[in-house]
Amino acid sequence: MEKVIVDTSVIVKWFIEEKESPRALKLLNDYKNASLKILLPEITGLELANALFFGADFRGKLLQQVLSLFYSLQFLFVPIDKPLLIETVSFMERFKITSYDALFIALA
Repeated sequence: MEKVIVDTSVIVKWFIEEKESPRALKLLNDYKNASLKILLPEITGLELANALFFGADFRGKLLQQVLSLFYSLQFLFVPIDKPLLIETVSFMERFKITSYDALFIALA
């Protein structure tokens, strides 16, 4: 089965209608149909909460419901251990990007 690392910006498109939402929703549907596995770094829930709170004005019960729905999908969350962190730092230096962005590359 194909494994896919999904960036938080893609996950946001599952809950907010944006230009690329149809493509993002196809990934989610493929996951639900067991056509692929989605792997995520363990900080994804935190990033999603931040993106929806600050970028889409989700508050209170709405934000809690969306996060509950997200976790109910039971994705495979990958812990950030020392080797993954070292590789993340390597990508940060190589591409001059944030640790958050580098983490997704390292995970891939």
